[in-house]
Amino acid sequence: MLALLAYLQSIHPIAPEAQAMLGTMLKEYTIPKGKHWLKEGAVCERIAFIQTGLVRVYFESGSKEVCLWYNKEDEVMISVHSFFSQAASSFAIQAVVDTRVFYITYAQLQQVFDRHLGFNVNARRILEHYYSLSEMHVRLLLLPIDERLRMLGQLYPWMLSDERITAKMLAAYIGVSPEHLSRYRSRK
Repeated sequence: MLALLAYLQSIHPIAPEAQAMLGTMLKEYTIPKGKHWLKEGAVCERIAFIQTGLVRVYFESGSKEVCLWYNKEDEVMISVHSFFSQAASSFAIQAVVDTRVFYITYAQLQQVFDRHLGFNVNARRILEHYYSLSEMHVRLLLLPIDERLRMLGQLYPWMLSDERITAKMLAAYIGVSPEHLSRYRSRK
């Protein structure tokens, strides 16, 4: 939980009272490899901070899975629209490896927001960050494959070197088939 508090403090200072309140509400959980934290169509009732591990966020499109992004250590895991509207999620979140998280429910987080107004700054900045990333991903998908990989290397260099991200997973993220990615890499 110390990593989570350090992460939140790096965004905006948190009052000791808010830290104490979060400390009583946060729960720890390990998502086993291959298990879902959130299934498509379910309501995202929890927001989580990844202590260790890796998850993928994706949705089904016909018989194809479309990967939207990966979240790793020291990142927030959430289906933003589902969580804040408490509506069904269009996405699923699944552990790629055993993933240890600290989480808080929607209702609990609302209590923290209501009692500690300064904590709203942390939430706003986290949302700004992830909203910007989602726009960058859309932009990435509109580029030719060589530019996609170059941009990916600039935005998320860890994805190109992390052994947990397989070629198939990388291909799914940049919106090409594994065969297309392999052919492209072999030409370079």
